[in-house]
Amino acid sequence: MMECNPSDTARFLRQLFGHYSGGWIEIRSMNKVTGAINRDWYQLPHDLKADKLNVIAQHCASMAYRKFDVYVGVCPRIEPGGPGRKSGRDAVAEAGVVWVDVDRKVPGATIELLDAFDIIVESGNGWHAYRRLEKVRSMKFERDRKEFESQLKTFANHTLIGLDNVANIDRILRVAGTLNWKNTAEPKPVQLVKCAGLKATQAPSRWQPWFDDVRLDALLASAENGKLGRAIPRIKIPSGRHIDDLDCAVVGLFTNMQRAKSNPFWEFAVEMAREDLPYILDYFNGRNENG
Repeated sequence: MMECNPSDTARFLRQLFGHYSGGWIEIRSMNKVTGAINRDWYQLPHDLKADKLNVIAQHCASMAYRKFDVYVGVCPRIEPGGPGRKSGRDAVAEAGVVWVDVDRKVPGATIELLDAFDIIVESGNGWHAYRRLEKVRSMKFERDRKEFESQLKTFANHTLIGLDNVANIDRILRVAGTLNWKNTAEPKPVQLVKCAGLKATQAPSRWQPWFDDVRLDALLASAENGKLGRAIPRIKIPSGRHIDDLDCAVVGLFTNMQRAKSNPFWEFAVEMAREDLPYILDYFNGRNENG
């Protein structure tokens, strides 16, 4: 099983957004098979705190395991998207990085070209590279955005002629630590190649000692934030039970299992989780056929 790396996701987001005093991070997840698009919004700098950032990283992994390509708005937005709110280029009021997208197919493309960049992400088919600016630049007016985009194009051409044009100020690029589902039959890891900060560490699974499946930690993080939704059709367990509200189901299983650590009465919850969780995972992998 191809695994995500939430630790790398957290390091990537902290380095990309840690120098902003405010704004909103947009995480956009897209499933090319179903066409589903999911947008999540996180506030700066509050959500870069360790506990909050870990939840964001695990949620990104949860979406990737569910066959979504996960992207981030490279520049923060002035407000979370929604009806009547700015959502395009005019939602970007600051820029603190410059970036390039290097496809391996471009003649002369090598990772050595990116030595001067602060962050490098192996996207699956090339590299996304970022250089932090010494000072966050204001993009309050459209003329500021156009000037910045023109400079981005020049910057990319100086890196290597023939790179993809990704100079739009509201650009989204892949989140490190997730999966690239461009080829759904053969997903590729989106890996963090270079990034400042602490050495990555992998926290032990919250489901131990009963389970050691990284997908379950990601699933739990999404469930605790109400991101899983309802199962349509309902999941039918062989015992005859049905699962409808996925957030309540996953959080409920986890909570009761924790009680089993100190109270033998709750051992039944462990057995229930062993029965239910594989079907919930199969549901997100598109293999649930028993509705």
